[in-house]
Amino acid sequence: MVINEFMAPRTLAPFPTSPISTITPDWLELKNTSSAPVSLDGYFLSDNTSNPLKWQIPAGASIPANGFLIIVADGHDAAPGETFPRGYWPWNNFVTEKYHANFSLSALGETLTLSQGLRFKLRSPRQCFDTVANSARDYRRLEI
Repeated sequence: MVINEFMAPRTLAPFPTSPISTITPDWLELKNTSSAPVSLDGYFLSDNTSNPLKWQIPAGASIPANGFLIIVADGHDAAPGETFPRGYWPWNNFVTEKYHANFSLSALGETLTLSQGLRFKLRSPRQCFDTVANSARDYRRLEI
């Protein structure tokens, strides 16, 4: 899975605006490069290298085989189907159709990070885990 495309700063884009604003927001596109569907459970996006786990992609999100997923980067943490008040006529409420990340993209440039979190419980203070870089996501236990 890769970050395939993004749009910053806010400009015209081919999907609905954010739940709060009428400005067309920043967005990014994830691409599943595999021939099987990919679950995004445990994946995170961030615009801050010191906080790679800034926005967790909501549980249940997935990308079909060789498919794409657009995430709106407008500063509003929301998932598809959530309802927000718009506060003006003729649209009293707005129902989200996309995932919305809790950050926006800088027109001046920044690092955009896609990472996968790993949760584990140590059994002793001298135990740690190391990731083996392969497609099987193997983990090996190291004793210090």
